[in-house]
Amino acid sequence: MGNTFRQYAVGDKPRFAASQVNAWTAAARAHQQNQRASQAGSPQQLDVSRVPVSNESGTDLPPFSVLQLTGPAVDPTDDESEYLNRIAFTGGTVNEDDTDKIAIIQQYLPDGVIDPGAIVSGLTFARLTGDAGQTNATSKAGQTTLEAATSGPCVILYDPGPAGEERTACVKIGGGSGGTSQRPLIVEGYLEGNLTSGGATTMAIYNYHDGAWQATGESVNVQDRGGFPANSGAYIVAFLTNDPGIGDVYRPLVLGCT
Repeated sequence: MGNTFRQYAVGDKPRFAASQVNAWTAAARAHQQNQRASQAGSPQQLDVSRVPVSNESGTDLPPFSVLQLTGPAVDPTDDESEYLNRIAFTGGTVNEDDTDKIAIIQQYLPDGVIDPGAIVSGLTFARLTGDAGQTNATSKAGQTTLEAATSGPCVILYDPGPAGEERTACVKIGGGSGGTSQRPLIVEGYLEGNLTSGGATTMAIYNYHDGAWQATGESVNVQDRGGFPANSGAYIVAFLTNDPGIGDVYRPLVLGCT
């Protein structure tokens, strides 16, 4: 048998034996199989802004609604290969204020259905409520909309208004201030309720703006460790910490008088 893979010069009139044709066919099939195996065994090329997210909120949602990312769609303990090969998440109703673990769906999404291109980072439209003229937007527990605020994990690029009504705004997820991983480490202001020993209440945040000491319009939860109680209206300085079983919470650092 001659050289199955010999090369021919221009002008040659080759005659192909059956063994040669069979060898070429086998080589082509092997190449295709290697390509498929390589693709199947390689992690997907990541799109840092869009990922599949399933709606597990228990209700059908309109486009540009907010879901909180609750975990991977594939548990690595069940199928590590599939987990590494496919970035996808489950999404539920937001269960905490100011979380930055959110996705904004891009289509009408019935409960239990997957949006293949939900936005988790970057530019998107979003359902928005709250005041007009704010710079940021944040998530609120129990809501499928963002709320305009002075700080938050999303930046408002365009808000058509009007204030107090739901509208569709253009926002950027990421790059904002606030969020559970971006909250200020130290805040100061006044208690909005009595802080009992070992108890909790909220504190209205104040800061200096245009030479005046004034409220920012935001409040944070304050948890006492069992120190000195304080009445509503007391001045307080608090620092951010992560308490197992509670999560991110502010602890009193300085307590003043009412």
